[in-house]
Amino acid sequence: MPPLRRLARIGLAAACLVLAGPAAGAAPADVARPRDAGFVGAGTRWGEAPFFERVLRDLVAIPARVDRWAADEWVTFGVVGAGVAGLWFGGDPSPDVRLDRWTRDHVNPHVPKVWTVTLEFTFWPALVAAVLGTWGWATVQDRPRIAQGLSLLSEAVVVFHAYHVTLKVLVGRERPASTGEGRVRGPFRNLGSFPSGTPSGHAGTLYAAIGAGFAFFDPPAWLQVAGHAAALALSTFNVIDHGHYASEALWGAAMGWSIGRWIVAHRAAPGAAAKRASPHVVPVPVAGGVGLAWAAAF
Repeated sequence: MPPLRRLARIGLAAACLVLAGPAAGAAPADVARPRDAGFVGAGTRWGEAPFFERVLRDLVAIPARVDRWAADEWVTFGVVGAGVAGLWFGGDPSPDVRLDRWTRDHVNPHVPKVWTVTLEFTFWPALVAAVLGTWGWATVQDRPRIAQGLSLLSEAVVVFHAYHVTLKVLVGRERPASTGEGRVRGPFRNLGSFPSGTPSGHAGTLYAAIGAGFAFFDPPAWLQVAGHAAALALSTFNVIDHGHYASEALWGAAMGWSIGRWIVAHRAAPGAAAKRASPHVVPVPVAGGVGLAWAAAF
């Protein structure tokens, strides 16, 4: 690939990460700046604004508040961005492509396919039904804490998908099962690969859900470990099954996690979240196995 073209594509990836990979931003107790009026702060939280109105505010507020990231949040962005760029652009063929080819030769013959059509059409509808059903039950039974937590979790997933679908359309990266070269075709030129492409919707959905859920409910440590293990395993098998390259899973996981934490920080009713979240080490799939990403505090 010519150096200028490679540089242009690295720039595109970096710009997309800035747009859709927000760190957690300011804490809920922070006073909103005048330009934040209507996007964060009073009148924009659960119980003050309806669900889809909050989603629209989120889509504007998240990228608009990049200048308020703290140092540790920029470190998080740098670590994740370097990981994604290294997997995507670190050679010809890239580590993404080499890992995908190695998996075909050395892993696929020995493990079953996990993300089958049957699983896709049972797992996601069942998960949505469980969340919406419990949310409805909590609303009817006057269990506001449960209703709020599931509302925020759902909000995080919707916001993630708004960003991730937009990025897939704009970037237009080929899926592993097509040419196996991970080429970037540009805006609107690879719609036939959807839902494959970058970032991974599978990883991002799972991490947006647990990011928001863990931040709001603060479950016991063993349950958080189990949740991370399940999300990591499902995200990794999506790479093994050639639904996504490793960089796409890393990008999706980090993006979903950050969005989930941001939603709870800025949309939960004052004092409703279990506690201010401390920094977490988040497991994510990377070339050759499992990596760790530092998720900043909100």
